Amino acid sequence: MPKKVFLCLLFLGIAGCAQHQSSTIPVGLSNGLDVGFPANGVSRIEGEDIRFYGERGFHGYVQKEILPKEHQPATDFVERALELSKKKDWKIKEISKDGYVGYVGYVGYVVYVENTATLHLASDQDAETVFTISTADQDKIDDVIATLKTPR
Repeated sequence: MPKKVFLCLLFLGIAGCAQHQSSTIPVGLSNGLDVGFPANGVSRIEGEDIRFYGERGFHGYVQKEILPKEHQPATDFVERALELSKKKDWKIKEISKDGYVGYVGYVGYVVYVENTATLHLASDQDAETVFTISTADQDKIDDVIATLKTPR
């Protein structure tokens, strides 16, 4: 009997892990910064900038942008973009100030426009790179933020 219980628990654990893995797709943003994109039902992924599609169409994207020298450093660029977004009266969440990204040196915010949510993120350790992660479902952006991982 204990062997059957063990096998049942093992199967449930493996099924739970497999189910968890299928709910997000890991994306390496840069050296040591990873994010999980919530992508249940993804039927294809395409492009140099990663775009996710499913049965219902477009899910969202992950994009890495290299800034020209005149717009660097990237953290200042994100701060300037945040100020412009505030002036447009868009709904915003400042993730670097609200403790969502708990790592020193990361600046970011989410802007909610036309049923999408877009995260803009930069690090003071990388002066030229800005990451943009957008979801077609506004509620999914919190799932993305929850998966942000950097080395400790």
